[in-house]
Amino acid sequence: MIETDLLNAIKRLAVKEESTLVQRIKLNRMTQSPGSNIRTFLASLRGQASLCQYKATCKEIGCNHIFDYSDEIIKDNLVRGIADPEIMSDLLGDSKTDRTLEETVSFIAQKEQGKVTRSAVGDSASPMSATCNNQKRPQAAGSKCWACSGPAHGQRNDRKGQV
Repeated sequence: MIETDLLNAIKRLAVKEESTLVQRIKLNRMTQSPGSNIRTFLASLRGQASLCQYKATCKEIGCNHIFDYSDEIIKDNLVRGIADPEIMSDLLGDSKTDRTLEETVSFIAQKEQGKVTRSAVGDSASPMSATCNNQKRPQAAGSKCWACSGPAHGQRNDRKGQV
């Protein structure tokens, strides 16, 4: 008996419990770290949500069913905390608005994978910069070829074009 009282006293002194409200505020402030994928962010949200007690008991007389609505809260925070504004715009602009948490995560993961693949194949240059690079620079009157010292042979016949 004395040992139990002693353990309870030690627990009160050593274990600092935070309120459910504090845990919920922490969850609502979470955002996806740049460079981390959506599944890593989801795991962080789930861990934090497990401390938030997003559960409700049915109010029907005689029913004691407990509803866990963590997934809806996690989905809201997942969408709000997406690091990539382009992916968030794609998600918010999509006509399918009734996705489950897993469907939402899959949609975002596909968008992330598409961006990774696009940059891997070298399609990171925008169409505008490609257009600018393909335009001919006017040759100054009397321009000379840097290699042969004769008249210039075109836009790529100067040292700037050779770099």
